[in-house]
Amino acid sequence: MMMDILLMAAVASATAAEPIGDPGTWITSADYPSSEVQTGSAGATETVLLIDEKGEVKDCRVRLSSGSATLDATGCALLKVRGKFRPARDGTGARVATYKEQRIVWRRSPDADFRLPGVPSVVSVAVDVDVDGVIQGCTLLEGPRASGPASDPCVPYPQGRKARPATDADGKPIAYRLIQTMSMKFEPRP
Repeated sequence: MMMDILLMAAVASATAAEPIGDPGTWITSADYPSSEVQTGSAGATETVLLIDEKGEVKDCRVRLSSGSATLDATGCALLKVRGKFRPARDGTGARVATYKEQRIVWRRSPDADFRLPGVPSVVSVAVDVDVDGVIQGCTLLEGPRASGPASDPCVPYPQGRKARPATDADGKPIAYRLIQTMSMKFEPRP
């Protein structure tokens, strides 16, 4: 009985992680991925953030997709960089890791217009994966340099994210490099 009362008191005095600043400013219309302008993708990405004992976002998982993998990946990448929290504390006041839900609403600015590029656009990235299937890094091989996280072609490949492990012909795990090349050509319709 006494243990139950102490446990309830400890739980009651615990504090949740609280955002530092306005989370509504962490992602703005300027972060809307240029690749989604043509499709006009919009929606809400519901995420679950892992916040460590220092208040830093260590992981972001999509709980409910916006319907666009690009919007979802961009949102998580931006939250991991820009999201800052006062750490959660347990009943004794010690800092603890915790999870927190964060919702991102994606809307394309109504005054944004779409201009056809004059030349085809090609982007190529190299993604290095270790023997355990963990992404070690992503490098832009070809294409324009990113002007920010929303236009960075490496956003879907954050360091530390689990990828598919690979094996050699004998079934032994191996490190590998994935080279992804994307090209786009826009033409006016007749």
